[in-house]
Amino acid sequence: MKGEYQNSSRERKRRQPLNGERLRALALAYVGRYATSCGRLTDYLTRKIAEHGWADESTPPVAEIVAQFQSLDYVNDETFARTRSESLLRRGYGPNRLRIVLHASRIGTDIIDRATQVDDENAFAAAMVFARRKRIGPYTKEEKSPDIRQKMIARLLRAGHSYDIARKILALEASDIESM
Repeated sequence: MKGEYQNSSRERKRRQPLNGERLRALALAYVGRYATSCGRLTDYLTRKIAEHGWADESTPPVAEIVAQFQSLDYVNDETFARTRSESLLRRGYGPNRLRIVLHASRIGTDIIDRATQVDDENAFAAAMVFARRKRIGPYTKEEKSPDIRQKMIARLLRAGHSYDIARKILALEASDIESM
C-alpha cells in the first residue's frame, strides 16, 4: 500500500497538446513576466511544443507569434541588450562578459556591438565595483602572493575585464582607493 501511494503521488498529469491559441497565451504570459529577446522567446515556445506536443496539423506559428510580439514592442532586442548590459556593468562585469551573456540570449552581433560599447573610464569603474564585491586587489586583506595574485587576475578576466584593467586593479593599494 505504501509503495502504491508514493508512486501515484509522483505521477504527472497528462499535458494537453498545444494549439495556436494556447501557444500565444503561453508566449504572452512569458513576455509579461520576463524581459526577453526574440531568440529566447523562440526557444521557450519551441521547448513548450516539445514538452506538450502540437495538436494541429499545421506547423506551429512560433515565428509568427515572435514577429507579432516584436511589432507590438512586447519583445525588443535593442532594449533588452541595452538594459541587460547596463545591469551587468552596474554589478561590475566587463565588456567581454556582456558579449557572452548577450550572445547566449541570441542577440544579433550588430546589436551586441552597439550595446557593449564601454569607454575606458566606465570599464575601470565596473572593474572596481567587481573588485569591491569580490574582495580583490585593494579590497583584500590577504597577502598578495603570486598564486593569490594569479587567482585574482583570473577572476577579473572571467568577469569580462581586460588584462590591463586587471593589472591596474591589482596594482592599487587600500590607501589609493580612499583618495578616489
